[in-house]
Amino acid sequence: MSALFLIAPTILQSTVFAGLLAESDPRHPVADRVLAYLFAVVALSLLVSLVPETDDSALSAALVLVALPLSLLYGPLTYTYAAALLGPAGAFDTGGSRRVGLWFSVGVALALPVAIVVASGVEGDALAPLAGVFAYTCAIAAIALFLVVNSLYLCRSWRVVWTAGKRGLDGRAVSAASLQLGRRVLLVVSVAWLIALLEDLPEILDFDPVVPPIFGAALDLVCVLAVGWLALAFRRTVGSSEPSQYHRYQRSVLPEEQVERIRKKLDHELAVNRIYLDPNLSLQKLAERVGCPTHKLTHFLNLHLGQTFHDCINKWRIAEACIRLRQSEETVLNISMDVGFNARSTFNAAFAKHMGMTPSDYRQQREAGAKPTPLQ
Repeated sequence: MSALFLIAPTILQSTVFAGLLAESDPRHPVADRVLAYLFAVVALSLLVSLVPETDDSALSAALVLVALPLSLLYGPLTYTYAAALLGPAGAFDTGGSRRVGLWFSVGVALALPVAIVVASGVEGDALAPLAGVFAYTCAIAAIALFLVVNSLYLCRSWRVVWTAGKRGLDGRAVSAASLQLGRRVLLVVSVAWLIALLEDLPEILDFDPVVPPIFGAALDLVCVLAVGWLALAFRRTVGSSEPSQYHRYQRSVLPEEQVERIRKKLDHELAVNRIYLDPNLSLQKLAERVGCPTHKLTHFLNLHLGQTFHDCINKWRIAEACIRLRQSEETVLNISMDVGFNARSTFNAAFAKHMGMTPSDYRQQREAGAKPTPLQ
């Protein structure tokens, strides 16, 4: 009974966080929405768990239809959040909604036979053995998918964080604040998943409980509060230090297909054609290469990447400079000119802004084996 008093506030907190995060931060609009969906799934799942066992076959079937599909969404939503928060500029994982929809559909497909058998009460029917075996098979498949899918996507989420950290060391577009948020959120989610396994596996295998229900409920509440607090604190901290220009386009929304087209073209120009090496690159020239008006490119950079034109280009230039500082003995002046800067002073200022140190200090730290992290 005591666990009930912890589950109820966990549901309430999850619902509150889902509502707050649904109002997207313009720097990470997709990541905030995905995290809101994750909180909503947690709230719904816990709400279903509060329903007591009943002889009402229709209610039991309805609970199966809700709980089973939701159980397959924790991992995919976590991975989609990590990809949205930390994915490289211009290369956001666009399959997020399709991925979540796919696993939800799989869950529904597996839940339907079980729910039909539960709702129909076919014990006395001649088809009962066959229907029961089929429903049992679907239930076993759902349990296996619950374990494998969520664990696999959690591992993939950590891979996203590791990759983002590696890019960050070279000054790529991921910010240090976003990287820190991603690491902390994934750490909390990983703890919550471990506790869920310790709670659910003994029940599935008909063993004695490993984790007392009240302890598991308390940890669930702590994890929900931790993730929600981290996300909202990040929004307040970063929002207070960033210029208001990021909010200028909040009400102006490009069609999704146009956003993806600009994203792909921009990524191609930066990653493949390396247009940032052009010292005379301007917003107008980049917009022409991307194939859109300058105001739409500015809108995209501010709303979807959280960057100005100069910040975006300079981050790619600094990333190239970091590689050359590590791998060559060229002078800082030559490197600054090669990566697109017109003056060493401009290069030093941009480098200090993104890396928190001078190019010479960066090279010395690398030679000493240290791993400098960009400031933003």
